[in-house]
Amino acid sequence: MGKYYLGLDMGTSTVGWAVTDEEYRLIRKKGKDLWGVREFEEAKTSAERRTFRVSRRRRQREQVRIGLLKNYFADAIEAVDPNFYARLENSKYHLEDKDDSVKTSNALFADKEYFEKYPTIFHLRKELIHSKEPHDVREVFLALLNMYKHRGHFLNAGTSSEGNMNMTEAYYNFTELLDKELELCFPQVDASEIELILSKRDYSKSAKAEKLAELFGISKKQKREMAFVKTICGLKGDAKVLFGLEELTEKIDIEFSSFGYDEKEPSIHAAIGDDLFDIVTAMKQVYDIGSLSGILRGFDYLSEARIEDYEKHGKDLKILKKLMKEYGTEEQYNKMFRSEENGSYSAYVNSVSHDKLYSEDENSKHRRNMKGRKRDDFYATTKKIVDKMPKSDERVTYVLHEIEIERFMPKQLSPSNGVIPYQVHEKEMKAILKNAKEYLPFLNDVDESGLSVADRILKIFTFQVPYYVGPVSENSKKNGGNGWVVRKEKGQVLPWNIKDKIDMKKTSEQFISNMVRMCTYINGERVLPKTSLLYESYCVLNEINNLKIDNEKITVELKQDIYNTLFKKGKKVTKKKLAKYLESRGLIIEESQISGIDININSSLTSYGKFQTIFGEEIDTDYGKKRTEDIIFWCTVYGDSKELLIENIKEHYPEITEAQLKRITGMKFKDWGRLSKEFLLLQGCNKETGEIMSIKQALWETNCNLMELLSDRFTYASELKEKEDKAFSSLKDAMIDMLDEYYFSAPVKKMIWQTLGIIKEVEKLMGEAPDRVFIEMTRHDDEKGDKGRKASRKSQLLDLYKNIKDESKNWKEIIESADETGKLRSKKMYLYLTQ
Repeated sequence: MGKYYLGLDMGTSTVGWAVTDEEYRLIRKKGKDLWGVREFEEAKTSAERRTFRVSRRRRQREQVRIGLLKNYFADAIEAVDPNFYARLENSKYHLEDKDDSVKTSNALFADKEYFEKYPTIFHLRKELIHSKEPHDVREVFLALLNMYKHRGHFLNAGTSSEGNMNMTEAYYNFTELLDKELELCFPQVDASEIELILSKRDYSKSAKAEKLAELFGISKKQKREMAFVKTICGLKGDAKVLFGLEELTEKIDIEFSSFGYDEKEPSIHAAIGDDLFDIVTAMKQVYDIGSLSGILRGFDYLSEARIEDYEKHGKDLKILKKLMKEYGTEEQYNKMFRSEENGSYSAYVNSVSHDKLYSEDENSKHRRNMKGRKRDDFYATTKKIVDKMPKSDERVTYVLHEIEIERFMPKQLSPSNGVIPYQVHEKEMKAILKNAKEYLPFLNDVDESGLSVADRILKIFTFQVPYYVGPVSENSKKNGGNGWVVRKEKGQVLPWNIKDKIDMKKTSEQFISNMVRMCTYINGERVLPKTSLLYESYCVLNEINNLKIDNEKITVELKQDIYNTLFKKGKKVTKKKLAKYLESRGLIIEESQISGIDININSSLTSYGKFQTIFGEEIDTDYGKKRTEDIIFWCTVYGDSKELLIENIKEHYPEITEAQLKRITGMKFKDWGRLSKEFLLLQGCNKETGEIMSIKQALWETNCNLMELLSDRFTYASELKEKEDKAFSSLKDAMIDMLDEYYFSAPVKKMIWQTLGIIKEVEKLMGEAPDRVFIEMTRHDDEKGDKGRKASRKSQLLDLYKNIKDESKNWKEIIESADETGKLRSKKMYLYLTQ
């Protein structure tokens, strides 16, 4: 068989193929033309499965915590009420579904005194916090159980239970990121003023935005700055406006106050990228601190604030009922309080008594999962009714005002609960246990760990398994499980024995081996952190080595001066900054003379800038570089686990001061690059000059980008081939296991594997490998290129002919009437029009 070519059109659910001769004519074999399409179901990522797995594990750990709490209280509760736990377990069921042994209409207590005294769990918690009088052991258990079930978030693990998050640090972090990533300058104002405005209960979100803008000195004409202010206040922000992302094809809203924001976070992150998402995270921290301050409202304990909300809800409910009875109709009243209508009060609180159920449908059934339950739905319905009532009545103006500032009938369960850190609940738990130890002696019992029962209850509550430890079950590594834990000994892992049961050092090393991907070019070599000094330097040089002025590459000396003068400051360098620098040296007159780089310069020496402020000029020494690279690596691996991070730094670099250590642990580093240290330091030769240097050095000494360095002008490609033959193995020898060693998404892996299957079938049929393989890959359905960056043929033609007047045909009209995908693809028409 002579030479033949193979053409492939690769997609995530289909692969088209065709076999041709050297003249691009289809080849026939066994009476059939060799072309076709292989269809298959697109591979799904493990994200959905992972979500369920994480939720399941979280639920299991919650059940273990509650089980331990029950064990601690078991004997004391058994002595006063043997069936209490059984009634508690059955309290969620209807009477007919309960176990026979506890079939009673009373959920927990036989008398109604408890429910009259404590209408909500927060009334009980407040009582136990402030009263030193002996209380029923069951009441203490219920208060602790509630906190165990609703622990709050662990995003600010370094904050103590005695102090809230720091608005000063949060706002400073936000403004620093804005300056670095977007070159937007927000003034350094008194952070307590920001917190005061955001926590005001008598301001609407819009009013808060106006007050903040006034504080910052921002006018309404500054649309981008105003968008940030509004987003911080919980209003809806458009990612395209906030970050100037004109290439976004769909609107992405960022609204911290919405109920489902946490679920939207991953999609927002994917759309805007890591660097810009850091700004979103910083904004949310400012919002969270203000919201938490608004929830606590100066109270020492959360329970006190929640009780005030409960009492206000009751007061507002009485006012609304009276107004509707006086000015409304009976039908309006029934729909508001006795129906399941969207936006009704019953839907808002998700409850309606069966005997009071009002419906025009005789077959209507009572249910609790009502729609239209959002606060905005209820407010819209109420405002529509109350707005028609006489404004001379103070109660009417009161209701409308409270709706306006979003304080009418507050609920204890709301989206704002997501901003409450566990330390707020921990503070209450400490106060409750301190009082309870005086009248419940078993709380003072000490076991072999040296901790009392009260101490163990607190430790279990505040304990979180470090993420680099993963599943702690001894079976987590068996049968292809997801665990990597290294055990010292068997047994249950508890907060006070985790270091005895688990080898934390080896487990963290195993985590690195499992989770950190391998180098793109050298198989088996671990990639560098994305924020390492070496990797950031490679990214910057690889980008600016393409820089051109008037379509001519700049000199190496100028490139190096740009690197040292602009990038070594550690700030993000924009095209505008670069243009200003070149203008000051008389090299350009206007920004349009610059080419060879993207719309924005994406890379920066952020880590260099951060650590230069800590270590000074020492960062440029060999020892300083190694120390910084080690610290960045540990910060990336251990993330929020400051204990292990500090332990590693102190062990290897004891000369680092406490002040320096505090600044280092306050930094955040995440994600991994695509290249290894071994690759960037790979030695090769410039065939033209005979000079030997590493890839990193070649990026500095020449104006070649990485792809140019891997060309025939240098020996790096051949060095890689010798170093790792597997990276360049032929398609014929490729195996599915090989794909696991590369960083591909599940759909791409399946696409590649299906393509390899086609290639092997063709090779078997033809008796030998193809001489050439042509590949086209789609990004999305019917989208071949990077939409928004590359002008379509239609756009090019419109630009060419927009000023032509003397034509017999109206080409502008013809072009505009064409679609994007096919009507102007004819080469003949294109050539004719552009001649």
